[in-house]
Amino acid sequence: MNLLTLLVPMAMAFAQPEPTVLIDQSFSLHEPGGGELIGSYALYAEEAAGTIKITESVALRIDGEMFDLTSLVSYAKDESGDWAFQSAEGTTGVDGNVFMEVDVEPNGNEWTVKAELLRNHRGEALDQPKAAKRTITVPDGPVLFSSARAVMGPRLQPEAGEQAVVWVEFPDDLDEPIEVKEGFSLVRGETDEAGGCTIMVRSEHQEIGPVPLDQDGKIKPYKLWGEVEMRKK
Repeated sequence: MNLLTLLVPMAMAFAQPEPTVLIDQSFSLHEPGGGELIGSYALYAEEAAGTIKITESVALRIDGEMFDLTSLVSYAKDESGDWAFQSAEGTTGVDGNVFMEVDVEPNGNEWTVKAELLRNHRGEALDQPKAAKRTITVPDGPVLFSSARAVMGPRLQPEAGEQAVVWVEFPDDLDEPIEVKEGFSLVRGETDEAGGCTIMVRSEHQEIGPVPLDQDGKIKPYKLWGEVEMRKK
């Protein structure tokens, strides 16, 4: 038996499976009423080896400046076969300059949150970046990041119905780089005639969504924050 015969099976055993692309969509964002172009929205998700990675990018012009937020959130199957939050990171920028970076590492209900501020409010780079690190205790229950709603919503709630979730957002604040909220529910609407559904998150005082999905789990254009119009690119 030659060396090649030995190495090929070993290489195949350690080879990583090719990821399956779950969603890859881009939209332009317009002022209410179908007006001027004011930004863009993109969502990409892939699955490999029992892990789903979701990247969301939002760029929006506000008062003449282009603000952008990019986040990467990962979920993996736990011992019971349910989807569980694995890690998250977020980057906030203005006019192409990175202002703040956030990293979230969970360990059960204890999360380590690291944040680093790189620029001041005028966009000038800080001589010494400001860093913050803290450990927070998160309530029990399925975790749903705002950027993962369209991808993980149908997986956390496979059938029409409602269940409690821990809702998490990146609020872009060094003192509170992520916001964990209790009292929220994930709601999946009935499947329509075309095989699609809507995903919504709500609490007693707030309603987020709904996000319309087609039969393949792709986003159908809707109004971000209830007013900014999305158009397919």
